[in-house]
Amino acid sequence: MSVLGVSRIVDAHLHMWPEPRPARPYPWTPDPHPMEALLPVLDESGIDRAIQVTPTIMGFDNGYGLNVANLLPNRFGVFGRFDVSLPDLSGRLASWMRNAGADGIRLTFFGANAAEPGVLLTLRSLWESCEDQAVPVAVLAPDALGELAEVAARYSGLRLVVDHLGLGVYEGSPDPFLGWPHLAELAAVPAIRVKISTLVETSREPFPFRDVHDRLAEAVEMFGAERLIWGSNYPVVLSACSYRESLEFLGECEFLDHEQLEWITHRSWENFIEGSLGGGQIAT
Repeated sequence: MSVLGVSRIVDAHLHMWPEPRPARPYPWTPDPHPMEALLPVLDESGIDRAIQVTPTIMGFDNGYGLNVANLLPNRFGVFGRFDVSLPDLSGRLASWMRNAGADGIRLTFFGANAAEPGVLLTLRSLWESCEDQAVPVAVLAPDALGELAEVAARYSGLRLVVDHLGLGVYEGSPDPFLGWPHLAELAAVPAIRVKISTLVETSREPFPFRDVHDRLAEAVEMFGAERLIWGSNYPVVLSACSYRESLEFLGECEFLDHEQLEWITHRSWENFIEGSLGGGQIAT
């Protein structure tokens, strides 16, 4: 049984990367966080499955995540970074999803790479291709949440998950909660899922981060637990707390009952990946 007493836990948002090498340098020199170091961390907290979200330091090289997923297919999946500026979006999407371990794609628009107003709406070919091919898409666009909600409303078959509760947790962000009012617009689109990753990183208190409990309660009220998804944001979250605390925080939220914890820790994610908007199905 897991640390929260739920039947299963999926970490839907973490990052791994190996040592840099000449063929794959990094824009800076972070400490490596390879799969071998992560596995004991996952085991300690009873994590059944984890999703490697290719970190920005890897550019558009998703190879490491795929290698890990091929090595441990029952333990890892991959949301790969996808370059929307290159031609043949449809063909490249299809090619990516044929990779063993590929669960979806991830798009980022923040900080220096934030989308100019209207840009998300111009990516019509991308959204149409993702919709046609039923490709799950994770998007981090904290400065364009209203526009992202409009995209989701226009493409009703789009399987979209909003990363990090739409929070602007990046260097130089004036306020991580600046886009919070737009969450109601996102909640109005039933197909949207939202990761609650990075919420603990906005706390100004130590574990159990009681100053952000109300924020999570608001999100539950807007989306329902069945549309919220837990992710650790490892290793970035380690600047705020331990991996285990990023999970156990949920158990300290007294407004969450056992059924809601089941949804947040695995059911919402597994139904999203399966393409189901209903409840109860568990991915194998």
